Amino acid sequence: MSPRVVVATFNLKKSTVDDILRKVKARAADPDDFDDVVGCLESYHEGGNSEKYVVGSEESTALRDLSQQDEEHWQQTFPEFAQEVGIPANCSTLKQIFHSQHNIFRRKPAHKASLSFEHLEARVVFAHIVLQIAINTIVFTDEMWVEFNKP
Repeated sequence: MSPRVVVATFNLKKSTVDDILRKVKARAADPDDFDDVVGCLESYHEGGNSEKYVVGSEESTALRDLSQQDEEHWQQTFPEFAQEVGIPANCSTLKQIFHSQHNIFRRKPAHKASLSFEHLEARVVFAHIVLQIAINTIVFTDEMWVEFNKP
């Protein structure tokens, strides 16, 4: 099949087909051997990076096993696991490994702002008011609380 037929059949640019053929012929042991070129074309992978740590690799299973080892390790971050196992990987790579291969997620708790002095005083005042109410006159429900015997 000529490059022109490939361009017409698959509606590709001629330059794209020429680039692929040039790269495949460079990989083939014998560029004139059709079967060798086709074999290289079948294994040809263009675009994106291949996975650094594939599913089931030693590194991937070591990370998973370490993360589930005991309560101390449950509190560690992904980079700490990688450092302990001795795997050089970026944090985003580690997240991808844990999320896609092992379905393990780490969530950081949201940081809440500290209460101001005025808010602390308001809480104390509210607590004093609530302590003065007789508990047997209040009915607790899921949505609200209601007082009885009030005018």
